[in-house]
Amino acid sequence: MERGSSGARASSSRIRSEDERAGLVKVMVIGVGNGGVNAVNEMAQTGLSGVRLVAVDTDAQVLARSKAEQVLQLGEELTGGRGTGGRPEIAQRAALERKEELGDLLEGLDMVFLTAGLGGGTGTGAGPVIAGLAKAAGVLTIAIVTKPFSFEGQGRMERAKRGLEGLEKNVDALIVIPNDRLLEIAAGVPLTEAFKLADEILRRGVQGLSDLVTFPGMINLNLSDVEAVLRGAGRVMIGMGEGKGERKVRQALEEAVQSPLLEQGSIRGATKVIINITGGEDLSLREATEGAIDLESLMEVLFGESPPPSFEEAKLVVRVFPPML
Repeated sequence: MERGSSGARASSSRIRSEDERAGLVKVMVIGVGNGGVNAVNEMAQTGLSGVRLVAVDTDAQVLARSKAEQVLQLGEELTGGRGTGGRPEIAQRAALERKEELGDLLEGLDMVFLTAGLGGGTGTGAGPVIAGLAKAAGVLTIAIVTKPFSFEGQGRMERAKRGLEGLEKNVDALIVIPNDRLLEIAAGVPLTEAFKLADEILRRGVQGLSDLVTFPGMINLNLSDVEAVLRGAGRVMIGMGEGKGERKVRQALEEAVQSPLLEQGSIRGATKVIINITGGEDLSLREATEGAIDLESLMEVLFGESPPPSFEEAKLVVRVFPPML
């Protein structure tokens, strides 16, 4: 099957771009459900490149405002194009009905990221189905999902828990961002900004891994390196940090390994770590490697540098992905 073709019916699937992806590694990001589609929109708006962005949902209105290159609607007859009403079992049925088309979507990929906000219907119910199809096809399958804010209610929390259980059985690596942790990063922000921050964190998590395998940097990692850590890893944590000035590497690394996004509060106990460093033109090779030396004595470190965005100030961004024990 030709790359970029979904095999789906014209009424429910469309491709907006046939541009060649950067590099040889074929990477796709699939946003599932309203939260996942919002995250993919954030990725499109910020110019995430080297990957194909796809939006999958049961709600036609959500897909109509999607900025993804390709969209696929599930459950047109089951839901009438109006979503699942928060019922994951409907989304699961809808995804299974489009199993063949979803399989075509995943054909030929090396790596797929699934993003979703768990606790609703489509992301919670369809996400594990899509993940299972990807993993069965031999695609390195990574889910980066959010858990609901506490104020969203116990029912949503329970659905999210069931969704996590389904994903954990069907992905190679599962990164969970508890939305409540975002409050530690940006306490007092307006509600709409809190949800936007969640989208940004999902985008940064995807970019931190995808850039390593799709764009050559000063220090290269290839897909096999990343697979060695993430294939069958189970629960994985993510930490992010930034640094400026003479101690920017150490500052960014210290912030990343103690990030509020880490479910256990730190990376203590991890045996392998992937570090992605993105820095300005003033970042030297010596600086880029010195920050990993302390970690290297404690665990196996896979270290890569990816090309930077245009920084107004010389600074460093570090993302750390340690598998949990």
